[in-house]
Amino acid sequence: MSDPVPVSPVIALRDAIVSRIAVPADRYKTVRRTLVPQLQPDQLPALTVIVADGESSPDGDGNAGEPRFVEDDTIGIAVTRAVDDTAVAEGAIAAEIEAIKDRLFTDPTFVNFGPGSLFESIVKVKRRWLFPPAGETYFVELRLEITFRGRTSYPPVVRDDYRELAVTYAPSDQVADPGKPLEERSSIERAWVVNTYEDQFP
Repeated sequence: MSDPVPVSPVIALRDAIVSRIAVPADRYKTVRRTLVPQLQPDQLPALTVIVADGESSPDGDGNAGEPRFVEDDTIGIAVTRAVDDTAVAEGAIAAEIEAIKDRLFTDPTFVNFGPGSLFESIVKVKRRWLFPPAGETYFVELRLEITFRGRTSYPPVVRDDYRELAVTYAPSDQVADPGKPLEERSSIERAWVVNTYEDQFP
């Protein structure tokens, strides 16, 4: 049996959103996590939740430790419905989008900034209307784009057999008298155990 494929944080975030807003199960005929295949009229109403965009910016000073990044990932949420009256549909879908925001932003299991949280903060929310025709059927779509912020770092992996560091040091007054015999100097010994590649990945 092959090992399970690890899920990236942004995919886990997208799936967490789907599990919270695609309810009740009969609210939408179609729930998509990608834009493929294209929606057909008999698949409406539809909910689409995708990873729309992502940007990594340096976190902290350059050349100061391992590479660290601030990750801004945008999740796109789209509600698509067939319409006969666009004015009525606009109001209904706008209310539906507001309900989605309320469901996500008031859920303490989703907006949780403790250990194991899905994101660090929400930095932007954007809405966009679309009114494309689909053959003889017209539909209206409202897209909600939410940008979530997180952080990543890439500490180095030690790949050799270097396992222990032993240091002997002396008080400053002893160091100041280099002519004093070594055996007469007072010193303190300390050893540190160093994690190696084998320790991190048994």
